[in-house]
Amino acid sequence: YLVDSSAGALCSLNTTDTDVTIQEKNDVPSVKKEVQEDSKVNATDEWGKSNTADIGQTVNFQTTITAQPGAQNYVLHDKMDERLTLTDGSVAVKFKSGETEKNLIENTEYTLTTSGLADGCAFEITFIQSFCNTLAKDDKIIVTYSATLDDGAVPKTEYKNETWLKYGDNNETNHDTTKTKTFEMPVFKYTKDGTKEKALEGAIFTLSKDQNGTDPINLVKTSAENAAEGTYRVAKTGETGVTTVTTPSSGKFTIKGLDADTYYLTETKQPAGYNKLKEPVTVVIAEDGTITVGTNKTPVDEVKVLNNTGTILPTTGGNGTSLIYFLGAVLALVSGVVLITKQRMKNS
Repeated sequence: YLVDSSAGALCSLNTTDTDVTIQEKNDVPSVKKEVQEDSKVNATDEWGKSNTADIGQTVNFQTTITAQPGAQNYVLHDKMDERLTLTDGSVAVKFKSGETEKNLIENTEYTLTTSGLADGCAFEITFIQSFCNTLAKDDKIIVTYSATLDDGAVPKTEYKNETWLKYGDNNETNHDTTKTKTFEMPVFKYTKDGTKEKALEGAIFTLSKDQNGTDPINLVKTSAENAAEGTYRVAKTGETGVTTVTTPSSGKFTIKGLDADTYYLTETKQPAGYNKLKEPVTVVIAEDGTITVGTNKTPVDEVKVLNNTGTILPTTGGNGTSLIYFLGAVLALVSGVVLITKQRMKNS
């Protein structure tokens, strides 16, 4: 007789006794799921249980199977939330035993299925039994792959990627899950009318991860949730977008699909009659989605950008430049007249 154990191992019985006790000596396999965080807010390229991402960003995942002897019918299942899309050709499988490490060969040591799966999985990996027969205690099978976060992702929503291993006759390991989130940045451009905040229309901004405000992020304008406001999202790779945002009559706009990171909001053109900001506004989005501005560490609900009225400085190239040149010319002329008059009086 052949008996399948709870750990997925097959046992052979050659006794005629009616009562037989079998003691399982093999441990059960397990899986560990991780996702890579590339944010500058956190340690670069750190692996963990959660990460943040821009819209359209490639997110890297890693599943480690800890195998056991007597392995039977190993099938790895991977299920993603609908806003995560598996990257074609990204699945790679590696084997590690002690100091020995090698890449496994598809269709020789495993098969990969990425479509037509009834359980809604993004992919399944079936390990060929001849390979399973070679597995020793605590050998590692490491599966890496990537997915993109699509443009329908909602800020602060957790998008899950779940993994588990089926083995033996009908057994499953623990289900391990990672979470991916994206965020948004609401902005309000205004001036002060006494104590009242007055929205400013016509200010033009760029958003960048460079402190000099260069290399602006490419954005796509979407349907505004509020008709009086502008709504944008980060453009996906290869998608046509814009690099500037103009404030509407409400003075408000929102940029969605942002990673947790440090950003620089640069005013490239000020509303008529107002001074342009001298330097970019520093905005930090933390890994929990909270927003801080400049050196103030108190979280805010929106990034408020104040503009003041006044004579436009020469560096802006505005009318103030002509005024200063005119006044300079008048002073020079008056000085010349005074000098000539004094010279004539001296000669006489």
